[in-house]
Amino acid sequence: MFILITLIIVEIIVISHELGHFFIAKLFSVEVNEFSIGFGPLIFRWGKNKTKYSLRAFFLGGFVSFNEDRKFLDLSVFKRMFIVLAGPFFNFLAGFLAIFFVLFLQGRFNSTEVFETKNYCKEIKICDNIKKINGKKILCANDLVYKLSRIPIDQPVNLTVERNKKTIELFDVGKIIKTKDGKKGLWVFL
Repeated sequence: MFILITLIIVEIIVISHELGHFFIAKLFSVEVNEFSIGFGPLIFRWGKNKTKYSLRAFFLGGFVSFNEDRKFLDLSVFKRMFIVLAGPFFNFLAGFLAIFFVLFLQGRFNSTEVFETKNYCKEIKICDNIKKINGKKILCANDLVYKLSRIPIDQPVNLTVERNKKTIELFDVGKIIKTKDGKKGLWVFL
């Protein structure tokens, strides 16, 4: 199952890469002969216009085939370079969208609400919404983790939370600690 999931992820990366080349080539009116998912022997082909779309036997890879005699070689070096670099750019864009989508699904992108507390941190309550840490405004859960990592080891952690529509100040709820290997670690109170 792990191998199948890995192959699907790799194919999504390849398809997003090839879509970058494809869309920018079409933008510059370059004639595209074929957009293929996979490689090897042809399984299925469709498309009535000049561009054919195909599915090939080995579902690992893909390609965009240009008609080099028409348009592509006539383009300026800048435009050809733009078509070539569009593939990696679309990979970057797909990665960004995937991360955004995962964070959005987890509900952690905008939420700074406390879902769980530890016995040793009685000041923080479930459903508290953390607004500030040591006087600095918190925008999202990732911002909270980042600002925690910036607190010096000897400085206490003070929070401003919203509880039952009231703003409450919590002082000295935790400290930043050093791990056994001497690296800076977070004292996690969530």
